[in-house]
Amino acid sequence: MWCLRNTKTKAAIREIDLQDDIYNYLKDLKAKQEQQKEKLGVAYHQTRVAIDNGRNKPKTVEENPDLINLKDNGDFLSTDSSKILFRMARDKINLHFKYHNLRHTHASWLAEHGVPAIVTKKRLGHSKEETTLRYYSHITQGMRNDLLDKLNGAAKEDTETKAS
Repeated sequence: MWCLRNTKTKAAIREIDLQDDIYNYLKDLKAKQEQQKEKLGVAYHQTRVAIDNGRNKPKTVEENPDLINLKDNGDFLSTDSSKILFRMARDKINLHFKYHNLRHTHASWLAEHGVPAIVTKKRLGHSKEETTLRYYSHITQGMRNDLLDKLNGAAKEDTETKAS
């Protein structure tokens, strides 16, 4: 049985906005799961999850919680379920993949596209903006190119101003 634990901080409990295509994908996924559940009937695995209610509080068990991370047969899909894919990626194409890397990529993409750190902080579930800047604002090639474009544009403007 899997145990769902509390988040590390209160700031980590949050709602995030989803792009339409991701929202629609998840909505379709949930509908397909319901169809699969109906199709398999009693063969569909029922999911039991222990919920960690915090320190000094007893765990509770939920039968069939409303989850989307399920396999076709109803089993809980965890990062452990994907380890074979990670090994294949590592062995076949020398790619060392971890799901957490997607978090870094997303945060860097947001920074590269000019999303303010305070917005990214909220999206990542940080209580302090400094945490976001320290761990998730990576300098990307796009940022470096943008800086060069701005510097070149400023230098060109200065030259044109001096010429007039």
